[in-house]
Amino acid sequence: MWFSKKLLLFILLLGSFLYYSVIVASSGTEALHTEVMSQEAIKGKFLFQELNCVACHQFYGLGGYMGPDLTNVITAPGKGEKYAEVFIRHGSEKMPNYNLNDGQVQNLLEYLKFFDKETTYPIKNLKVNYYGTVDAAGE
Repeated sequence: MWFSKKLLLFILLLGSFLYYSVIVASSGTEALHTEVMSQEAIKGKFLFQELNCVACHQFYGLGGYMGPDLTNVITAPGKGEKYAEVFIRHGSEKMPNYNLNDGQVQNLLEYLKFFDKETTYPIKNLKVNYYGTVDAAGE
């Protein structure tokens, strides 16, 4: 009888632990339906890496600090696609002119547009859940 009480308690505790583990592990793991990157954007990504643009520029606040964060350069007030295109084509005092052809410029623009559609940086309103994950407010 004593052995069966211990076994029953063990099984109940183990079951509770496993149930709670599944709940915690699956909470906050719902994937957002994001767009698939186009072939042009993928080419732009590889060109961005090849030219080592991340040495100066950032996405989501991560990367170099010499150039601006490019996360929302397409929709930022006072900027836009033409603004980005001029800098990509001609450079500036701090940014070299890489003499890119029209296709390469378009690929980089598609890559920037992809990031611009995906998110906003920096996120202003955050909701911190009791289990440690963060949601944007209003979700």
